[in-house]
Amino acid sequence: MELKPAETSAWIPGTLPAALSGTAAKAILLFGPDQGGVFEFARLTGRHAGEIEILPAGDAEPAAVISSLSAASLFGGATSVRLDGADDRQVKRIEQILEAPFSDGARLIVSAGDIKPSSKLRKLFASRKDCLSAPLYLMKERDLGRFATGFFQTQNMKLAPDAARHILGHLSGDRATAARSCEVVALHALGRGSATVEMVDIRAVLDTVDEDGIVAPFDLALDGKAGLASAACTRRLASGESFVGMLRIFAMRAFRLRGLLEGGLSPRAAVEKAKPPVFWTERDLVTRLLGKLSVAKIDRILEMIDQAERRIIEERIVPEAAMPALMFDISRHGAWKDL
Repeated sequence: MELKPAETSAWIPGTLPAALSGTAAKAILLFGPDQGGVFEFARLTGRHAGEIEILPAGDAEPAAVISSLSAASLFGGATSVRLDGADDRQVKRIEQILEAPFSDGARLIVSAGDIKPSSKLRKLFASRKDCLSAPLYLMKERDLGRFATGFFQTQNMKLAPDAARHILGHLSGDRATAARSCEVVALHALGRGSATVEMVDIRAVLDTVDEDGIVAPFDLALDGKAGLASAACTRRLASGESFVGMLRIFAMRAFRLRGLLEGGLSPRAAVEKAKPPVFWTERDLVTRLLGKLSVAKIDRILEMIDQAERRIIEERIVPEAAMPALMFDISRHGAWKDL
């Protein structure tokens, strides 16, 4: 079964849609040009599924995947599997997996790119009653206002009318990037003690360019400068910056870079053709970073950011230790041989 685009157009990252949380489908395919949205909802669906293994679709062996899906988790319940970057080359493998019995509660989650209606993978999921597929298209201008309003409502916040108009020029059609923009704006408003997002919040967070600001530790880490990145992170925390706000901005930056990488252009061409444009003061830096990164590396970095937040909140690791350590780990991405 395949959902209609109208059924997914209002999905907001951070909230698992009822179509995904309430389905009895044993397998879910997420695909479309909105790759940030695909990544976010694949991750959310995986969290909802309990313990999960994440594998590149091209490397997944059916026997190993079936073994995981049919086995009980060490922590109780079932083990689910997420296959990232799938396409028609893996159809036979995925079909073989779908024919096998799964443990109760186990689920196969498959993420793919902008596959066409003629895609064998897309047809496979659409034709099976025990599968669900969801297309995610980039939001158009008319969708952005509804998205922003909906996002702030999920945070129990309101959006002032003038702020609602102004924020549209700062939101990307990619749901993940747009959500990160809204998150940092929301954090600024809450920092003022207000449940209403106003122009002052958008101007403070999205209108300004601060090369030595909050995103600097992350940029230094991506540039491979471990010591400088960790030191910059420590300074930001010492100045009273919220670790949550920092992580949200790091993730927003990562999604922005991911979007530039997805087009397959050279780093310089990607920067020159970027929409919204890359600020001229950042062009050399962003071009250099793109030359060192890949979509797979960005995906791993996003997982690391997510894990760091959970460790700080759930395991009570102090941010002053966890955040510089995260910067150090990210700065070593040049040595990740498997990516």
